[in-house]
Amino acid sequence: MFRSLILALATLCALPWLLIVSKLRSKKNKKALVIQLGKIGDLVCTTPLFKSLSEGGYEVSILCLKRASSVLDNNPNISTLIFIDDDAYKGLSGRFRLFKKLYSSRFALSITVLPGFLTALLGLWTAAPVRLHTRGGKIRLMGLFFHLFHSKRIKYERGTRTFDHYMKIAEMVGAPEVEYKHDVYLTGLEKTKASGLLESIGVHGRFAVLSLTAGNPLKEWPLENFVELARYIHDKYEMKILFSSADKEITAKAHEMFGREGSRDIGGINLRELSAIIAKASLFVSVDTGPLYIAHALGVALVDIVGCVDPGEQPPKESDKVRLVLPPDECNPSSFVAETLRVSNEEQRRALDGTTVEMVEDAVDNYHSPKYLYPPSSISFLSKTDFKS
Repeated sequence: MFRSLILALATLCALPWLLIVSKLRSKKNKKALVIQLGKIGDLVCTTPLFKSLSEGGYEVSILCLKRASSVLDNNPNISTLIFIDDDAYKGLSGRFRLFKKLYSSRFALSITVLPGFLTALLGLWTAAPVRLHTRGGKIRLMGLFFHLFHSKRIKYERGTRTFDHYMKIAEMVGAPEVEYKHDVYLTGLEKTKASGLLESIGVHGRFAVLSLTAGNPLKEWPLENFVELARYIHDKYEMKILFSSADKEITAKAHEMFGREGSRDIGGINLRELSAIIAKASLFVSVDTGPLYIAHALGVALVDIVGCVDPGEQPPKESDKVRLVLPPDECNPSSFVAETLRVSNEEQRRALDGTTVEMVEDAVDNYHSPKYLYPPSSISFLSKTDFKS
């Protein structure tokens, strides 16, 4: 709180100068900064905006979290990454160094894609001629004050699909609309290494990746449910099961609970390796977590256990490769993109407890395109009407 107050006072003192400089700077250099301080899934879901800006002629820089940033590696629509959690920018003095960095970079456009008090300050310190800031439905007086000094303003309403919000932003800054598609770019070397890793753990054919945890523990499905689901997929669809999580203890426990040949523990591998493995999977299953959006970007057949999040905001849209497992009808969403759930509540617990293993099994069984799941030996026994892709 004290640090936020100091940063706010410093910004208030500098505001007249920042506004004057923003009027004098040229809009012609086409340098854009997008401020997205979310985690892996949020970054992946913002890639359509990066593409739109790039196609609109902008040189795009991203201010983001370093620990999530590798998901943007090799993205041709991005010029530069700036890490807000870099050691140089930590603490009060570090924040002032970041302010100086943004000011001296001479951006023509700054965009904060989602609400936040700090993001409002960061956008102002760019002194960009065009400063677009997103405010939320709930905003404190001080946040509203700084929001008003951005040259373009937009409100993110709860329940809005983030893609639609990003395309509205693109329209406001004169960038073209792009198709609904998230991007993750893998190199040939990464794909080759993934093949070698799979070979080394004895995975030669079809396999499913089950991602067991989420960045927010309040979104997580019980581990015993995942293990029961893993046995079902293994037995019915003749797939190896790869248990994935940044938490090695969780994947080791799941592997032990599985209790038979057919599962592998890939907990703790880095995000790029995991992405390349996911790209080769026949099926991906998880709750709302970063690797889910990687799977979607890579075109992998997936089942999303929606849980307590709002399915209309960020989860992938249902398609021939996407199945959403919604909680029971009486459950209302309790976690939102701009209002992350921090404390357990009754709706959150009901959504997760009410999502049974049988519901997820049904989603797998009723998949729009069975050819993604069944072993090749059984495909000939499926009628043509089973294929809807």
